[in-house]
Amino acid sequence: MIIELTGIPGAGKSTVIKALKKEFFHQKYVFDVRKYILQNEIFSIDNILFYDFILLTKIFLLKKQDFSLLKYVFIIVKNSHNSFFHKINIMRNTLKKILIYRYIENKEEIFFIDEGVTHIAFSVFVDIGKSLDKEGLQILLNKVPYVDKLIIIDAPYQILLQRVIERGKEGHKRINFDSKKDIESFINQSITVLNAIQKQFNGCLYENIDTYIDTNKIIKILGLKNV
Repeated sequence: MIIELTGIPGAGKSTVIKALKKEFFHQKYVFDVRKYILQNEIFSIDNILFYDFILLTKIFLLKKQDFSLLKYVFIIVKNSHNSFFHKINIMRNTLKKILIYRYIENKEEIFFIDEGVTHIAFSVFVDIGKSLDKEGLQILLNKVPYVDKLIIIDAPYQILLQRVIERGKEGHKRINFDSKKDIESFINQSITVLNAIQKQFNGCLYENIDTYIDTNKIIKILGLKNV
């Protein structure tokens, strides 16, 4: 089973998944998919370049719809306002997310994935300085593989705004933090994308507004057994 966590950058996805990992590490839940994939290789090195190479060797797992998705992402990203480096990075991350999905989709374990295939829409369509193409967004979402369960991590607008500003350029390299308009555009576009993702994949909502993460509530929302 694949359970994805997605949400607007700054909503606290990493914090939530760390809390889940700490609470339920002893169960048949997989939180570190990189470690899982490398452990199943005859020979492995815990290195990001080697991991990327291993993923590329799984390209035979891709299906026709995956190539259609990659082609569509390429077309959108090519015409975006992103720098050449970010365009390459978006394509690279999109391919990795799809490869990971195909590798684990029929496994027996329950996988918690932070920013999986559903999150591709954020990378592709949140484009500061350009109007969000809602029709194009829907076309992309129709091409994204369907995950078993999706949990949406969200927070009130002002909290999101504060967290994005606090993370600064290290967390969001595409934002001009000297421009309040750019920051607000980033958040507003992200909210639109998030709403479309939630509708498309029937996502369950968890509002992350406190330092305490109610992990049992999340498990209950997802319909999983806490044993």
